[in-house]
Amino acid sequence: MAVTLLPWWLVLIWAVFATVFYMIRYRHVKTLKNPWIIAGIFAANLFFFAYAVIIFLVLEYIRSKRKEKD
Repeated sequence: MAVTLLPWWLVLIWAVFATVFYMIRYRHVKTLKNPWIIAGIFAANLFFFAYAVIIFLVLEYIRSKRKEKD
């Protein structure tokens, strides 16, 4: 959030969306059952907004390419 000029509420919406998306997409991963890890993912998405968006897009792109190979 410190590196963007977007309003704080847009960054907050992104952080909530990305956190919920990760919780749903990776619901079978045992470590995501830990509330501290969920809070860490939320904090990372909130405070490192620009990097979190890039990482999110790259991870989903890699995941889609791996899925196409299978």
